[in-house]
Amino acid sequence: MGITTVESKTIKGIVALITWLNEKWGNLSCPVCRNTNWKVQDQMFLTAESSSSINKNDNGIYIIPVSCCDCSYMMLLNKRILMEQMLSEDEK
Repeated sequence: MGITTVESKTIKGIVALITWLNEKWGNLSCPVCRNTNWKVQDQMFLTAESSSSINKNDNGIYIIPVSCCDCSYMMLLNKRILMEQMLSEDEK
């Protein structure tokens, strides 16, 4: 089935992300249980700054959780890198 959202409400950005991830990943298997069904959280989270070496203008990293529908294994995607990749592929 691939990637789906946590909730049934349609969010334009999440739908675009899911479409892009399905094209990029195909049927990505969970490294724990080998399931291929994933859910994208419908909101982002900001990580807390934990080091003085982080740029002063950056107070953390926006992450988007993606969870396995079977075993709940979770991976965190970096929003900035995702957006850069999605935009660069749109320009092609």
